[in-house]
Amino acid sequence: MSPANLPQDSLYRLCSNLSSSNRTVHKIAGETRRACVAIIIRWRRGQYDRTPIDPNYRPRNWMDFMHDKMVQRDGGYPEILFIRRAKRAGDPWSGDMAFPGGRNEEGENDLDTVVREVQEEVGLDLNSNDFVKLGCLDDREITSLLGGKPFMILSTFGNYLNLDGASCRSISRHFYLQVSSESPQITRQNSEVAGTHWIPLHHFLYSRIKTAKPVKLPVLPLSSKLPSFFGTVALPSMLVPVKEETIVLWGLALTMTSELVSYTQTTKEIARHGQVAPLVRMIKAYPKLSQWDLNGFVRLFCFANSTWRVLKGEKQDYQTNISTSWAGGPSIPDYFASVRRALYVATAVRATAGLATGGYLAHKIIKSAYGNR
Repeated sequence: MSPANLPQDSLYRLCSNLSSSNRTVHKIAGETRRACVAIIIRWRRGQYDRTPIDPNYRPRNWMDFMHDKMVQRDGGYPEILFIRRAKRAGDPWSGDMAFPGGRNEEGENDLDTVVREVQEEVGLDLNSNDFVKLGCLDDREITSLLGGKPFMILSTFGNYLNLDGASCRSISRHFYLQVSSESPQITRQNSEVAGTHWIPLHHFLYSRIKTAKPVKLPVLPLSSKLPSFFGTVALPSMLVPVKEETIVLWGLALTMTSELVSYTQTTKEIARHGQVAPLVRMIKAYPKLSQWDLNGFVRLFCFANSTWRVLKGEKQDYQTNISTSWAGGPSIPDYFASVRRALYVATAVRATAGLATGGYLAHKIIKSAYGNR
């Protein structure tokens, strides 16, 4: 996608695609708590925009907002609200960029939770007429590497939450558009949030995004102090400039951002220009495992799964055509299933090779010992 596209066009397509999506809720057997997060988008006026503003005017929906004089003037652009998690001992995601959110309390539905958590963490009232809800996407199930048991569900209302362990196995993500001309004041919950950043959407639409070194995590660590027997997995990351410093965006936060970016395009636009947005293309690639045999088996099984889907004649829906992220589409259960199979096969192959090598060496040693008599 070229940055020459008008910011108004990108925001219009984003709102249109999200508002036309239909969400499907998937419940996990035995699930008691869900996590809910919010992606909040606002329009930042241009530096030299002096359009008179009526502080009491609130658009009723995103269509009215797009026709507002403030949005139609040149120089403005949409921004996305990110938070930086407070650093806490024992929390592997502390200090990372994310979106505001938290876990369900007893008796709460997803909407209650996301409104309460956003109010607590950043002081914004999503129930006020300063915000309108855009829409939601299908839930996405993520399974654990071993056993095939569901680990969490990504419910694509729009966000990411750093989970403590697996106490929550599903995430409800909500998209909101700020329609007030002036942003409500943000008040951080310092115990949870170390900082807030409004990042311009166009930082993720550049033809040349600033990539960072891949973040390497152990595939299956025996413990927190021991390396993984199966090596590491490299996850893509990108650099995001803010006033104070340049931060690294990676993991689920980056995946959700990529999915958000994918909804600024239409299938016709992709067909016309012949490519998807660069960030979406970067996230499309499967994570790379450091050990060649395991990495090869994963790709082999992924190819077999995708080929089998095609042979069965499964049709791709609208979201699959738009969102090309391996972690944002229905392919993610297949990917984790492929990883599990690869782990089993690689273990069996290594064990067989080790036994064969050991047997061969033992045979040579015994033959040499008895042959000298």
